[in-house]
Amino acid sequence: MQLTHIHVSILSPEILIITQQNTDTLTSFSCRSNRLRKDQEAQGLWCRQLFFILEMVPNLTEFALGPVILLDPPNQEFNKICKNLKTLELDRIKVSLPSLYSDSVTAEAESVIMESFPRLESLALIWNDFPPQCQLELIRKSPNLKSLIWRRGTKLLAESWLSGTLAVPQELSMLDIGNSHLEDEDMGRLLALIPSLTALNARSTPFSSNSLAQLVNNQGPDMVELELMECTSLTSEQIQTILTSMPKLKRFSASLLEASDFFISNGNTGLEAVDGLGSSVAQGASAGPWVCLGLEELEISIIGPEVCEETDLARYASAVYDQLGKLRQLRVLSLKEITSDYRDHGPLLDLTLENGLGFLSSLKYLRELNIRGISAKMDKAEVEWIAREWTRLIAIKGPLNSVPGVNAKDLNHQLKRLLPAAVVL
Repeated sequence: MQLTHIHVSILSPEILIITQQNTDTLTSFSCRSNRLRKDQEAQGLWCRQLFFILEMVPNLTEFALGPVILLDPPNQEFNKICKNLKTLELDRIKVSLPSLYSDSVTAEAESVIMESFPRLESLALIWNDFPPQCQLELIRKSPNLKSLIWRRGTKLLAESWLSGTLAVPQELSMLDIGNSHLEDEDMGRLLALIPSLTALNARSTPFSSNSLAQLVNNQGPDMVELELMECTSLTSEQIQTILTSMPKLKRFSASLLEASDFFISNGNTGLEAVDGLGSSVAQGASAGPWVCLGLEELEISIIGPEVCEETDLARYASAVYDQLGKLRQLRVLSLKEITSDYRDHGPLLDLTLENGLGFLSSLKYLRELNIRGISAKMDKAEVEWIAREWTRLIAIKGPLNSVPGVNAKDLNHQLKRLLPAAVVL
């Protein structure tokens, strides 16, 4: 039996033999792990041998490697391997002798000149330790990229694109520059160069008004994925602007969405939001309902009200659940609550039927629920409701905290009995 895919976490003589035996049929090879192994020298030697084997694979279209230490530059072997690739991922690649790698994109030695890779569509460069200019050259030689992930050296990429010394791939639709230190103004200028963008990961960046204006006014109507978690300069009002202006969003994440803004998204404004709450409702947020009703994955951190009577707190919770319940296509929902230290009436989101959990009965496609960031207080009634309404649920991330008088272990056993496919992680 001939293999087409080989996905492993370590290299070994046995893996190399298997790979060599399947060179005629192999289309995908991946050696990925979450850490650098202790037998670094052996892995480096086997990696060198791996390159010699893979250059003989005529139909390889996917290649992922890392973390590993390269003992010497693969040079022409790398060119041959990448010739037909559509997907390339290099993750935490270290080099034993950095001096062997030219830090210039104009290397003259024929042996290290990088060929063009016109078939490459997806490139991921993650925390690599060889010169950024070498990584930049990979982008230069891949004119038809549709997806680019680059961690470490992102500022060099931005400067090269903004200065015109590096052409932006015309078909680029996904860009991941998470954890970069680009200024918001530069990020906005960068986004202006990518009109075809439909997916952006700007997690833990200064993404704010300039970047947002660029997306809303240009790519916004076609945006499908947007990750803005831990963007501390992004306000609740700006998050609301995204949710009310990007109808094609399928995946979205962001921090610091005010609970009061959920009244506005439910079709109310200002003092009309809820009788008795008055000025506690945000008045600066973008009025109008969320238009991204096709969302399939949502991760948000919600800021609860600072001072609130218990009865009003339940109305805030109901407003949140009511809005989430309109996202009928959700597969993955991750919730976190940021609570005021001096609020006396407990958490806003406690996953109780009393405070509005029933609004989420419309989420029939929900498969994963992350509640690690909220203080859930459930009874047997809530577990029965989950098993009855979310029949496709396979994972709950976070403890099933119970109300006083109910054993949390009993809730876990009850869920397992009623919904055998679901696991609590």
